[in-house]
Amino acid sequence: MSWKHSLDKDMASIKLGDRSAFESLYAKTSSKLFGLLIKLLNDPDLAADVLQESYIKIWLNSHQYHSSTGDPWPWICQLTRHCALDALRSKKRHSSVIDDIETISEAELETLLQSQKPYLDIGYDLHSCLQKVRKDARHTIVLAYFYGFSHSELAVKLQQPLGTLKSWVKRGLKEIESCLQD
Repeated sequence: MSWKHSLDKDMASIKLGDRSAFESLYAKTSSKLFGLLIKLLNDPDLAADVLQESYIKIWLNSHQYHSSTGDPWPWICQLTRHCALDALRSKKRHSSVIDDIETISEAELETLLQSQKPYLDIGYDLHSCLQKVRKDARHTIVLAYFYGFSHSELAVKLQQPLGTLKSWVKRGLKEIESCLQD
């Protein structure tokens, strides 16, 4: 049985939820995909994370693969490549922002909010409501919602307990909601 035919058979079984076929696909392709990811990402740890994410997506999106459109290998490589590009974008965004989180001044925060004002003022004056929120909560909300940081990432970088950050965000969002209802 050819490698292509073997992958095709595995993909057909994966669509039916066959875990052993998924394990077989992993055994046949993981080392090749890992090599590809090392070349793309130049970071073995990130490559390992992306490889795991790729296989999760292969499992979850196997219904999108159709043998009539070609080999499964290019489909698997393309899906993995998309995961790698997403990881690179995320890493670039986080590395450019997360190192400077502590140094974001009120003026820079105000500039960011002003630049987003056209998008925030859709029927409500969200910008002015956000200005009424306490500084620590506003800072955390902006980093979470504008930059996409998780609470855990912010807790580590801002050196605050996770519960504290969650409380800031929750209270801040309640203040914004109350302001918007007035």
